[in-house]
Amino acid sequence: MPKPRNERMSERVNLCRGLYHRETGSLQNPFHLCGRKGKQPAQTSCWYNFARKSIPFAALETSGSDAVLAIDRTGSFLISIGKARHKISTSDGEDIQSLAIHFHAMPSPSSLVGTRNNDRHYNVSPHFCTIPLITESCNGDDSFFNLAAITPVQILLSSDGAVGAAFVQRSEQNESAIVIFPSPSNHLNQEHVKVFNLPNARIGAVNTHTLRNLLWKTHLIPNKSLGSFQRNSNRIKKLGNKAGYLFFNDEDDGWRIFWIAYNVEDLDCEITEQKSQQKCEAVRSDIIQPCDGSEIDVSWINVSSGITNKNLPEQNKQSGEELSIAFEAYLNIEALLCEILLNRKHLVTTKDSPELKRSPEYFYSLISYGANDERSINLVVVFSNPRYEKVKAKCSSNQRNKKASVPASYGVYVTLDLFDQSYSEGDWVMNSTKHDPAFLRRWANKLAVNRRMREMKVGPHSADPDYRKFLGVNLHEQNREEFLDYDSLFWNPFAKKDGKQAVALPKTIAMSSLYPSCDVITNSPVISGLPVGAIECRDFPVSLMYENT
Repeated sequence: MPKPRNERMSERVNLCRGLYHRETGSLQNPFHLCGRKGKQPAQTSCWYNFARKSIPFAALETSGSDAVLAIDRTGSFLISIGKARHKISTSDGEDIQSLAIHFHAMPSPSSLVGTRNNDRHYNVSPHFCTIPLITESCNGDDSFFNLAAITPVQILLSSDGAVGAAFVQRSEQNESAIVIFPSPSNHLNQEHVKVFNLPNARIGAVNTHTLRNLLWKTHLIPNKSLGSFQRNSNRIKKLGNKAGYLFFNDEDDGWRIFWIAYNVEDLDCEITEQKSQQKCEAVRSDIIQPCDGSEIDVSWINVSSGITNKNLPEQNKQSGEELSIAFEAYLNIEALLCEILLNRKHLVTTKDSPELKRSPEYFYSLISYGANDERSINLVVVFSNPRYEKVKAKCSSNQRNKKASVPASYGVYVTLDLFDQSYSEGDWVMNSTKHDPAFLRRWANKLAVNRRMREMKVGPHSADPDYRKFLGVNLHEQNREEFLDYDSLFWNPFAKKDGKQAVALPKTIAMSSLYPSCDVITNSPVISGLPVGAIECRDFPVSLMYENT
C-alpha cells in the first residue's frame, strides 16, 4: 500500500534538509539520525570532517608579544593578551605600558592563499581592538611581556559576544581589577568605546566551581528612580527585543550585581509592575542595597591604540551603540542568612541561649539566574551549626561514645527575587560531622553543580529527572558543546544503577553544558608554560594548530 501523501512530503522535506546540511557541513541532531533519540537542544549541531579547517599559528602574523588565547564562538575574531600598542611616559620620564586584551580578525581562506604572494599589502589577521587592563612601569627595559606570564587573567565573554568582563589578579601587590568592556564586533566603525574599570575589586569567584555562572542575559532592569528594593516598590524596566546582561562579582560576603545594556537611556523601555512569585517577604531591608557607582571608573578607549581618556570630547564621540551600567546593587548573603534563621531559630539556638549572638560560618554558590523567571536567582547557602560543638562537648563530658545529636552543618536552597528581596526556601540538607570552612566551601560548590545538572537535564539527570544522588562529577572548562552530556541513553546505565554494581562515570561533563550563557578564556597555559597544540572554536569548524601536531 502506498504511503499517505503527508508522509511522503515529510520524508521529502527531511531528505532535502539532510542534503542541505551535508553540503554546508553541519548536521542537526546527529544522535537522532543514528537511530538514537537524544535530549540535546534542537539548536545543537556537529560538523562533518570535510568542513573543518585548521589554520597554523605561524600564518596569523600577530605580534610576537601577544599570546593567542581563544577564538570567539562564531569564528570571527581571535582573543590574545600582551602589551598595549602604545607607550606613554610619566612626568618624571618613567615609561608606562599596559597589559591588554587584543582582538584580531580571523584569517579568511583567500588571505591564507595570498600569504604565498610576497607583494601583498595587507595583514592576514588585522588587529582592530585593544582593551587595556592594568598599567605598570617597565623600568626602562622591554621585559613587560613577563607580566602576561605571571598575572592570572580570566575573561568572560557572553554567548552572543556582545559583552565581556576580565578578572585580573595581582597577588604580589594584593590588588585585583575587573574590566567590563563591549564586544569589538559591535564597534567596527567606531574609533572610541566606553569601558568600566573596578581597579580595587575583591574577587572571590576564583574559589568557586566556575566563573561561567557570573554572566547572564536579561530583559529586566530595576527602575533607577526607585532606590528601594521593598515589595511595594517593584517597578522595573522591561527591555524590548534587545537583551541586557546581568554580571555578578563575588566579594566573599555577597555579590555586587551590575545590570548592563547598550544605549539604555535611548531604549524605549516599558515600565511594568510585576508581582513576585516568592513565598516569604523579607523583614530586613538590607539584603539587596543599591550602590552609587562610586567604585567604577568610566573611561574611553581608542580601539586601535588602547589609549585611555577619562573625558572624551563630544566631537570625538561617534554615533553607535554605547555600553552602560544601567543599575548596580549589592546582595548581602549574611543578611539573607540571618533573615532565613529568624524563622528557624531552633536549628541554631538552645534554651540556655535563645538568641543567636553572631552569624555562623557560611559559604554560598550561585546556581542559576532566570530558571524560574527573570526576576530571581537560585543559590545555595551552607553554614555551620553553633550548637554542634556544645552538644559534642556535652557528650564527651558524659563519657559517651556516640555522635552529637544535632547536625554539624546545614545547607538550604534559596530562590531570591532581585527586585523586592522576597524569597522562597527549597530543600534543606545537612551533614552530621563536618563543619570546617574548607568542607563548607567544597560542599556549597558540589550542591550548586548537582542542582544545576538537574535544571539543565545534564548527565544522569537526562536519563532520570528525579535522580537524587550527589555526585563528585568530573568537570572540564573547555569552551565546547558536547552532545553526550544531554544523551539519556548514554547516561541511563549510570543513572539506573542500584548501588550494588559499580558503574564507572561514563565521561567528564563540560561546564559549558551547564552554563551556556558565556565562555571562559584564561591565560593559564601562558603562566604554566605548557604548550598548546590546538585552539578550537565552539560553534564553527575552524581551529588554530601548530603544523607539527
